[in-house]
This record gives sequence, C-alpha cells and structure tokens, in this order.
Amino acid sequence: YSFEAFSNLLKDNPEHISLILDEIRKVHDDILIELAEITENNGLTESQFRAMVHKVKGGAQLLSAKAFTEQCQKLELDGPLQERARLFTKLLEQENQVIKRYQGKYGG
Repeated sequence: YSFEAFSNLLKDNPEHISLILDEIRKVHDDILIELAEITENNGLTESQFRAMVHKVKGGAQLLSAKAFTEQCQKLELDGPLQERARLFTKLLEQENQVIKRYQGKYGG
C-alpha cells in the first residue's frame, strides 16, 4: 500500500494509517461474512457479487494497492460465479493479513 491519497494527513499523524486500515479491514470482514452466508444458501447473484467486489476495489484504489485492485478487476470478469466467489474470499483473507502486518508496523 502506498497511502498516496492520505499523504497530507499522515504527515501530521502516522497513526491514522492504522485507523484507515482498520476501517478497510472491517469492510472486508463484513463482506466475508455476507459472502459466506449468501453462498451457503446458494443465493449469490452476479449483481451481488459484482457490488461486493466493486466496494472492496474502491478501498484498494484508495490505498493505491495496484496488485489488489487488479485482482479485483479480474474477479469482475465473467466466469463461474462460485469459483470467483471462492477466489474473492481467499483474496480478502490474504489482504486482511497484509493489513494486520501494516498495522503492526504503524502501531495498530
């Protein structure tokens, strides 16, 4: 993550990085829960899935996380929905681990 969008804020208070990451992780966690519940009931629709990916992609773009953003864009392409949902879950879990490492670095 480069945090370019927050450069002025971070100069004054680097601990804000941890707060920003915490909010993004909360979004990831909420989507993971929602995705698991919907998928478990076989009720996931393409539009629901794309809305979830779009929301997460916005946070990735805010952090200037290029690779994460690109992975989200790939998930928005057509293909077997359940497989993309599985990959999305894995991606969010991995990114949450990255966030935890950053929070450790910035005092979170």
